[in-house]
Parts: sequence; C-alpha cells; structure tokens
Amino acid sequence: MSLKSISITNGDYPEISFSFISQVVEGMMGIRPNAKDSAITVTPNLPDEIRDIKLFGLKVGNNCLTLK
Repeated sequence: MSLKSISITNGDYPEISFSFISQVVEGMMGIRPNAKDSAITVTPNLPDEIRDIKLFGLKVGNNCLTLK
C-alpha cells in the first residue's frame, strides 16, 4: 500500500498521517523525547540504504531543533 493510497482513502483521518510520521521519527530515526528532563535521546535505526537524514522543526519544549 502506498502513502498516496492511504491519504486518498483516509483523508478524513489525520491520525493516519500522524501515526506514520511518529513511527518514522521515533522508530527509524530513534528519537525518544524525555519531557521531564527537557531532553531527547537519538539512536538512529536507519536501513543501510539511507546514509543520512535530516529533520527540521522538531519542537521540544520551547525549542525547535534540526537534526542531521
């Protein structure tokens, strides 16, 4: 199933997009937020085909981060 078909058939359900993005950010990129300590842990879990990745505009508390 492609992402295009998900957005077309489930256009009224924004949680589909949120769930997908959340899985990529937290799963593949290994980002684990820790609100209590105002910190994040990054342990990338990328496939070998992806040599590098960038994430712009990650909000953590009052901060906005860019991760590469």
